[in-house]
Amino acid sequence: MQHLEMTADELVSALLGLAANETVCILDSCGVDYLGSHLLIAGIEPVSVDEILGKTVEETLSFFNEAVSEKNIASIFTISYDFGKRLLNISSEKTDGIEPDIFLAQFDTLIIHDYNTGKTNIVGNADRFDDIQSKLISNTGKFNSGFPLLDVEVRSNFTKAEYL
Repeated sequence: MQHLEMTADELVSALLGLAANETVCILDSCGVDYLGSHLLIAGIEPVSVDEILGKTVEETLSFFNEAVSEKNIASIFTISYDFGKRLLNISSEKTDGIEPDIFLAQFDTLIIHDYNTGKTNIVGNADRFDDIQSKLISNTGKFNSGFPLLDVEVRSNFTKAEYL
């Protein structure tokens, strides 16, 4: 594990800056402490990326099961709503070919920010720590959403507790 002197905002900015040119996966609780959730987990430079599309449910699940059972590899994935409907026998239609049934990125190194402690660490393959740290630091502050900041009052008609 290697500690990285980065706030959550700096980390997100760096990750979004990198995402313009490479595969970046982010799982972020956004600091909302709900059901024990308190982490931002991100992967850059995946060791593999697979998009599974156009296969039967059985073929897709078999591929997925084999891929995620590899040791010492972290998997970040999405499952499409259409594939979920096929899994639940709500629909038998295959997807339209735009969104994969499963997107699977696998990493031997992850960046983890703990909102409770405010600490950011790189974990996994120690041989890659310095390269990943350098990449993150050189991209800090480079992301610009392109949206001008407006001076507006934002309010909700329900409380945070009601939302959660």
